[in-house]
Amino acid sequence: VTARWRSQDNRAVARHRVELHLGIGAASRKINDLNTELPGNAQSFNWVISAGLATGTEYRLRVIAVDDEGAESEAFSSNVFTLARRWSSAGNVLQAVQRPAVTSDGQNLFIFGGRTGTASTGTIALAQKVNPNAASPETLAPMPVGLNAADAAYLNGKIYLAGGINVQVTQEQKLFVYDVAANSWTTAAAPPADLYLYSLVADEARGALYQVGGVEFASGDVSRKVYRYTIQTDRWDELPPMSVPRRGHESALISGQLYVAGGLNDAGGLASAEVLDFTAQRWTTLASMSAPRRYALNGLARTADGRAFWLVAGGENANNSTPFAMTEAFDLAANRWLPLDGSFNLAAVRSLTAGASANGFLFAVAGFNGANNVTTLERLPLNDLALSNPNQPPLLVVPATNLAFVGAEMNLTVNGYDYGLTQNLSLTAQSLPNGASFETTANRDGSVTGRLRWTPTAADANRDATITFTLNDGQLSDARAVTLRVKNAAPLAAVNAASYRSGVIAPEQIGSIFGAELATQTATAQMTPLPTTLSGTSVTVNGLAAPLFFVSPGQINFLMPPSAALGTAQIVVRTAQDTYSLGSVEIVPMVPALFTNDATGQGAAVALATADAITFQTAPFDITVGGRPNFLLLFGTGLRRAATEHPNDANGVAETVRVTIEGQTANVLYAGAQGGFAGLDQLNIEFPASLAGRGERNVEVVVLVNGVEANRVTVRVK
Repeated sequence: VTARWRSQDNRAVARHRVELHLGIGAASRKINDLNTELPGNAQSFNWVISAGLATGTEYRLRVIAVDDEGAESEAFSSNVFTLARRWSSAGNVLQAVQRPAVTSDGQNLFIFGGRTGTASTGTIALAQKVNPNAASPETLAPMPVGLNAADAAYLNGKIYLAGGINVQVTQEQKLFVYDVAANSWTTAAAPPADLYLYSLVADEARGALYQVGGVEFASGDVSRKVYRYTIQTDRWDELPPMSVPRRGHESALISGQLYVAGGLNDAGGLASAEVLDFTAQRWTTLASMSAPRRYALNGLARTADGRAFWLVAGGENANNSTPFAMTEAFDLAANRWLPLDGSFNLAAVRSLTAGASANGFLFAVAGFNGANNVTTLERLPLNDLALSNPNQPPLLVVPATNLAFVGAEMNLTVNGYDYGLTQNLSLTAQSLPNGASFETTANRDGSVTGRLRWTPTAADANRDATITFTLNDGQLSDARAVTLRVKNAAPLAAVNAASYRSGVIAPEQIGSIFGAELATQTATAQMTPLPTTLSGTSVTVNGLAAPLFFVSPGQINFLMPPSAALGTAQIVVRTAQDTYSLGSVEIVPMVPALFTNDATGQGAAVALATADAITFQTAPFDITVGGRPNFLLLFGTGLRRAATEHPNDANGVAETVRVTIEGQTANVLYAGAQGGFAGLDQLNIEFPASLAGRGERNVEVVVLVNGVEANRVTVRVK
């Protein structure tokens, strides 16, 4: 909520206070200080309403202006207001489930299947109809086969489910058809692929269904394909594929176009969105949501003036599985997502959920709140959608404090967003230090990005520079101050911890830092997950805290943060004595490296061998054991993120790895994360039988991953 006022004084207004009051007149009393130190030039205040405040109670705001002599003047808001929730309770389902298939005929909700727990062995065949005006749900004819991870769509009196996971934890590759009037089930032409966690969308104008994305059960691949089922011909055909594979995503047909957002694929969670134009037969990338989201629900809402917003609510963060209560709105006209205020939050967080629109409401059905299944239904009005402020103040996002180092160029990025309806944003910087530059770029989604560049000189050392950034949308503004602390820094060198190759490291790779006075004492991590501070020493990579294995005055062993962005990165070491070391490294997708016994990256590899995965042999290694192949286990780092078609299958990224032992090609059974030690990778390699019978000797092992050679090592065989 934004409160605005006008205050002035014959000398100067020094500051403002804002208070929340309960009641009016003589009974009014202060219940909260909202801000006690607003600047004297402030003429507005953005208030995020606390979730703990009571609904249905009358409130007022009080603003106090304090001049430079301490005199005060007050004003109350001209209107009394009450608080309410947008989502309201709408009854309960017959049985609480996860991943049900839900659709609507415009008047009633239909809920099919789902699973009662976290395993698909709890899949049920229950079919329910919920009339929002009835006291309780109605049980329908049971599904021919219980399904979860399915989706449903209503078209011309029938409801379609295009397969899913059954109680035997296999996929049902069938198109199930429920006749609403007859309360009976049949099947139609089977879908082309064995998909689950897909989305299914009905197109009444074209008499068709669209099955979008999902997971192919047999292969485990996430699909980017789109299949069309035509009701009249009972046939499936294929449409242009999405730009990326998706599962657990949201889809909707809006104004004759197919919209898709969120989900997950092998690369991680997706916040992206795209739309298929059926006339052009082409997908177009849209603005991204504020966070990667999966297993949510969606519906189309309109404001009183007819402006359309596609709502996505609930679900979970697709990267860390944290359940969401929040709702986002996609402004179709402006191609931007608006993270809505807390009044649009679901009363119950729910993931693995579904929803549908009926009687002018979007219904949230079932799901999982992180601890239990959710039995309640909630509904949100879709007509006359009222955004809390059509022209909300712009939002400026800046880092609170940044370090700058003498002689090193610093790059600071600030971002400005406008969640109102204007795109005329300007971003400026005041009080720039000498030699600094500031440039801005307008982005396609209406936001603006500013980049500050500055190389401090020796004269700037141990000084603070405070810069004020101001974002203005032509009516409202947001200003933030950033303090730059200038420090001297000693040099450091960052290398791959296995091969000691300098200059390049991959995300999730083990690295080593060499320098002087990197720590005040020697310490080793004693717990997992790894700490980001050891004996007061910390390491950051472009501001990201790096997990630490070991610190000492001359060396640090660290894990490159998994979320580190590719490209040139600044590495900063800070000690308990507030001294700093500085260096840079190039972050690349993959840098294979093998550990050696003497920790030089050369010579004998850290290795084991086994013929049965029970008994392990140290060097020298047998080529065969009892007539069976023996397998060499090498340990390294930096190869687990190699580009491959199936990174999550049982052999890791083995298909990208080529190995020769004494010049003989060796079969690679596994290449990927070792699993018991952060950043450590493992290769399982079958000794070529042709190496046998030549006596005890050292043999050279050459490993190439996608054509990139690791440091050459040796193993001793007999």
